[in-house]
Amino acid sequence: MPDDAQPHNNGMNDDAADRAEHNGLPEWQWLSVGQVARALGLTEERVRQLIRERKIRATKIGGWMVRPTDLEAFIASRTNIPGAE
Repeated sequence: MPDDAQPHNNGMNDDAADRAEHNGLPEWQWLSVGQVARALGLTEERVRQLIRERKIRATKIGGWMVRPTDLEAFIASRTNIPGAE
């Protein structure tokens, strides 16, 4: 990528792209199974199992990919902290 090239932001202007961030990750950025596994402290196979069981929403784009918002929803669904949902 050339030095002056900007990452693709799904047609949003820079301000909209900044507002669409979740935990430092742009809304349009997808997470790989490996990234999700590292974030959750699980094995990649366990993450794939959770995807097959439809507990983590994912889309198959070459391999399974997870939106940051879907990872956040999974984490929120597994918490026992009142009001953390």
